[in-house]
Amino acid sequence: MNVLCWLKYIATFICILLLAIYTYIKSRLFGNKKRTPPLHNRDCKIAIVGGGIGGVGAAYALLRSGYTNVTIYESRDKLGGNAKTHVWQTDNKSITTGLSVLAWPEIFRNYIHLLNELNIKTTTVKLPFFIDNKEENTIFAHGKQHGNTQQYNNDLKRWTRMVNTVKYVSNFFNGREISLYHFSLLNPFNYISIKMLSLLFGISNRFWNNIVVPMYASTFLSTKLSFIPSSI
Repeated sequence: MNVLCWLKYIATFICILLLAIYTYIKSRLFGNKKRTPPLHNRDCKIAIVGGGIGGVGAAYALLRSGYTNVTIYESRDKLGGNAKTHVWQTDNKSITTGLSVLAWPEIFRNYIHLLNELNIKTTTVKLPFFIDNKEENTIFAHGKQHGNTQQYNNDLKRWTRMVNTVKYVSNFFNGREISLYHFSLLNPFNYISIKMLSLLFGISNRFWNNIVVPMYASTFLSTKLSFIPSSI
């Protein structure tokens, strides 16, 4: 990795750190003042456009907060949007596919609470993936490699150790249920990019380019993953 790339990492780290410090100081100075909620009238009419995960979760959160006049507008005859699975029938075989974002169900807090209240059973599964590297005669699927089995063994162990470390530290600093709506400013992994952390754990660039980028590009809808915070 050249000097310019390291300078980009350092500059990004400093910017994120300064933003976090600014947010913390601002919350300490002005966060304790009483504010009038924008929707102080609990009987006001609220319209939610779209009945997907976001719309249904927002409506449920509003109802829990005491707003009684909430209406969801959905063009289709069913709620839930794309939060469903589909069974493909081909050549007398069944293949089940689902929405990739549901691999992280715990961050959709309101939606999961609603499902629990309705006694709808859910199952948490790992996001399946399949990477076929024809040049190296390697198949990487479901966290395991097939073919040239010794090639990524050390990287896999280091990657697992890195992920477990991030989970442990993040759970320690969060101190409450996971959600998209909050994060701890004290968590150091908010300011360390996933690429930099992988280098610190000794993970090779080969593993990063051939396994990590193809695997997570479908989740983040981008191949530029170097500056994504490792806490994610």
